[in-house]
Amino acid sequence: MTLQELISDDTTDVVLNTDDLAVSITYRIGPKTVTVSAVPDSSVFDVLNEDGSITQIETRDYLLSPGSLVLNSAIRLPDVGHEIVENGRTYRVVSPGNRRCYSYDDEYRLLMRVHTVLAKDS
Repeated sequence: MTLQELISDDTTDVVLNTDDLAVSITYRIGPKTVTVSAVPDSSVFDVLNEDGSITQIETRDYLLSPGSLVLNSAIRLPDVGHEIVENGRTYRVVSPGNRRCYSYDDEYRLLMRVHTVLAKDS
């Protein structure tokens, strides 16, 4: 086995094994839903206001497998207005500071980071 194979084999579980950190969420697009595992996290963005001042916005992010968002037999990418429900709280997918509402967390696009804000707390 080559050194590259050993390193790759040794880090696979670290990168992909998120079971200990994952929570169950319901991803909702209108009336359609899918339940997936995701790791909660957060991001902070500087947003330029119309008056030239800067406001910091913190989002609640969810790291998940892009292939897990399957609705009606098709993989869907996150979009502004979609919702994530976790433990009775509803989070709305947002695009902070006119950035994309999701990003890939690794060069192989195995994990997607979806940016949300709290919309409703039950």
